[in-house]
Amino acid sequence: MDGMGQAVRSPEAKLDALYRLGQRLILLRDEQKIVEAVLEIAEEVLEFQDSEFLLVDEAARDLVVVAQRGEFNIAPGLRLPLDGERGITVAAARSGQPVCVADVRADPRYVYAGFPACSEVAVPVQIEGQVLGVINVESREPDAFTSADVRLLSTLAFQAALALENARLYARERRRAEEMAAINRIARRITAALDLRETLDVVVEAAAEVVPCVLAEISLWDEERQLLTLQALRCEPDRVFPIGKSYPPGKGYTGWVVRNRQPLLVPDVEARQDIRPDLLPGERPFKAYVGLPLLAGDELIGTLVLIHDRANAFDEEDLRLLEALAGQAAVAIRNARLYEETTRRHRELAALNAVAEALNQPLDLQTLLAKAVERVIEVTGADAGGIRLLDPQTGTLKFVFSQGLSPEYEAIIQSVRLGEGTAGRVALTGEPVLIPDMLARPSSRPQVRAALIKEGLRARAEIPLRSREQVVGTMGLASRTPGAFGAADLELLTAIGHQIGVAIANAQLFEETQRKARRLAALNAVASVINQPLPLQEMMDQAVDKVIEVMEADAGGVRLLDPATEELVIVSCRGLSPEYIRQVDRLRVGEGIVGRVVQSGEPVVVEDMARDPRVETTAAALEGFHTFAVVPLRTREEIVGTLGVVTRQRRAFTAEELDLLMAIGHQIGVAIENDRLRQQALEAERLAAVGRIAGTLAHDLRGPLGGIVRSAEFLARPELSDATRQKLSRAIVAMARRLINTAQEILDFTRGGRMALHPVRCNLPAFLDEVLDVLRVDFSDQGIEVTVEWGY
Repeated sequence: MDGMGQAVRSPEAKLDALYRLGQRLILLRDEQKIVEAVLEIAEEVLEFQDSEFLLVDEAARDLVVVAQRGEFNIAPGLRLPLDGERGITVAAARSGQPVCVADVRADPRYVYAGFPACSEVAVPVQIEGQVLGVINVESREPDAFTSADVRLLSTLAFQAALALENARLYARERRRAEEMAAINRIARRITAALDLRETLDVVVEAAAEVVPCVLAEISLWDEERQLLTLQALRCEPDRVFPIGKSYPPGKGYTGWVVRNRQPLLVPDVEARQDIRPDLLPGERPFKAYVGLPLLAGDELIGTLVLIHDRANAFDEEDLRLLEALAGQAAVAIRNARLYEETTRRHRELAALNAVAEALNQPLDLQTLLAKAVERVIEVTGADAGGIRLLDPQTGTLKFVFSQGLSPEYEAIIQSVRLGEGTAGRVALTGEPVLIPDMLARPSSRPQVRAALIKEGLRARAEIPLRSREQVVGTMGLASRTPGAFGAADLELLTAIGHQIGVAIANAQLFEETQRKARRLAALNAVASVINQPLPLQEMMDQAVDKVIEVMEADAGGVRLLDPATEELVIVSCRGLSPEYIRQVDRLRVGEGIVGRVVQSGEPVVVEDMARDPRVETTAAALEGFHTFAVVPLRTREEIVGTLGVVTRQRRAFTAEELDLLMAIGHQIGVAIENDRLRQQALEAERLAAVGRIAGTLAHDLRGPLGGIVRSAEFLARPELSDATRQKLSRAIVAMARRLINTAQEILDFTRGGRMALHPVRCNLPAFLDEVLDVLRVDFSDQGIEVTVEWGY
C-alpha cells in the first residue's frame, strides 16, 4: 500500500484491531483523541491513501474536518455545508447511510480537495438516528473498496459513535459538576457579602457569569407598595437603567413571574404568543428572556431577570443553574437585610471598637501595624501574632511586623510566595484558615516544624486583610494551647481583618500621597531651578542633583546630542567616578541603551544591569550599579539628549516614577530650548545694535574725516608757518587715532565681544586747542573766523 503501510488482511487480525480499538475507546474521554484513534485503526484494517474524520457542527450546519491521516495533509477545520448538494461525506451525513463510490470522477457530488482520488467510501457516525459525523477514506485505485470494507468501516463508525456519545455525556456531566462547583463558589461569595449592596452586585455578576446574557438585573419587591425597585444591574453600556428606579411589575414576563411566583423561560420571544413583553419606557426589545422569583420560604424578595439579543440563547440547563443560584441569592439577600437591621454581639462590637480605636489614629503604616497586632492579641488572648503584606509586583508575602515571635522563627517564615504555605493560600483564595494544632498536621518544611516546637506554638488562625475586595496581606495569630481558636473567633478575626485591611490601604494611600507630594514638590523645585536665569551648565548641574534626590537614586546624568558627530556626550553628572565617565563619555546614536533611547524616543528601564546584554557590564560592575532608567530629552519634537538615573540596589521603577522622570526630562528639554532661544535673541540683539551703529557710523565719522582731509589740504599751503604746520599735523594724527580706536571697538562688538571703556586723564585745554585748530581750518575757506573765550 503506497504511503500508508500494509493493512492487515486476515479476519483474525482485523477482529484483533477492532478489539483493541474498543479497549482504547473505553478509556478515552477526549473527542480529538477518539477520532484520531479510529483513523489509526482504520489505517490498519483497510487499504487507502487518505482518510478524514468529520464532525457535525449543528449550529453552523456544517461538516468539519477534525482529523486526517494519509498522503494528503488537509488542514483541520475544512467545512462542507450540510445543506449543500456537493460532497460524498455530505451525502452520507444527510442520508444516514454509507456511500461507496467506485469512481468519483463520474460522480457530480465529489468535491476535489487536492488529493487525486478515484474511489471513496463515506460512512456516517451515528447513534440512535443522530448523525454525529462521517468517516471518509479514499484510494487512487478505482473500485478499491468492497462491501466487506464498507461493513468494516461501519463497525468502526459505530464504535466511534458510542465513544463520542460517552465522551459528550462525560463532558456534559463534568460541565454540570463544574457549574455546580461554580455555583458553590458563587454561593460562598454571596454568603460572605453581608452588605446588601455588595450582595446584590455579587448575585447579578454571578448570574451573568454562569449564563451569558446582554443584561442581568435584580429588582427588590415592595409588598406594601406593590412595586419592583431596580437595585443591581449588569449590562452593555447602551442598556443602562437608573439604579433605584421603581416600577410596577406590569402584565409582561416579569409581571407573570411576580404573580405566579414561578420561573419563566422564553427562549424565543417571537415564538411565544400567550405572554408578550411589557417594555418599560426606553427599554430596548430583546429576543430571549429568563426570569426567576427570589423566594425565601414563601416570602418574595424580588426578581432575577436575564435577557439576550439572540433567540434560543437560554435553555432548560440555564434555567436549572439560575434556580440554584436564585434560591441561595434570596436567602443571602434576606440575611443581608437582617444584617443591616441587627447589631453585632457585644464581644464583637467591643473588639471591633478596640481595634478601630487603634486604627483610627493618624499613624504611619509601621506604627499602625504594631497597634493593630497589639490590640488583636489583647482581644483574642493569643500568644503571638504578625502581619504580612503582599507585594503585587513580586507576588510575595513579607512579614512587616510581629509580636511574641523570636527573631529566629520570624527569619524562617519571613517571606512566602502567593499560594505557598498557609499564609500564601489565604492571600490567594481570600479565605481564612483555622488550624487547631499545627503539630498534628504534616509540614512540608522540617525547618518550620522544628521552629514551631521550639516556639511552643500549636493553634493558628490566618485571615486575609482586604480592602475593596483586594487582598493586601494576611494576619496570623498563634497560641500555645491547641484548639484555642474557634469558628466564632475566626468570624471575629475576619471582620477585624477587613478593618485592618482598609486601614492598611488608607495608610499606604496616605504614604503614597505624601510620596507624590514630595515628588511634586521636587518637580516644582526642578522647575524653579530650570526657570532661573542661570547659565545652561549650572542649570543642568542643579537639575541633576534634584533628579537624583527625587528618584532616590545613587547617580545620574544628562547627555546632549552633538549634531556634528552624532554622539551623545555627558555634560552633567553626579555620583559617577572619573574612570566610569571616561569609559562611557561618548556614545553614538543607536549605541547601547542610551543611544537606542535617542533613536526610538522611548524610555527604558533596566532592572539588572549585570544581566542585560545591552549594558557594558564591566564599567557598571565596577561602580556597583544595578538598576538603570533613562528617558529622552525633547525640545518640541526633536530629541536633544537623555536624562538617566542609576541605583546600586535592585528596585523596580514604577510607571509613575518613570512618568515623573519623563516630566523632568521634558522640563530640562524645554530649558535647553529656552537657552538656545535666549542665545539666538542675544545674537539678534547684538546684530541689531551693529546695524544701528552702522547707521550712525557715517554721520559720526564724516565730520572728523572731513576735517582731517581739509587739514591735510591746508598743510599744502606755502604761507603756513612751521608752528601751524606742526599743530595741524598733531591734530590730524590725534583724530585719526581716535577714529582707528572707534573702528576697532565696533569691530570687536560685531565679533561678539563688548566695547570696553578705559577712562584716562585728559588735558582739556590741549584737547580743545586741537579741536579749535581743526575748526579754524574747516571754517577758513568759508570766511568764518573762530574766536575763543575761555570761561574757566
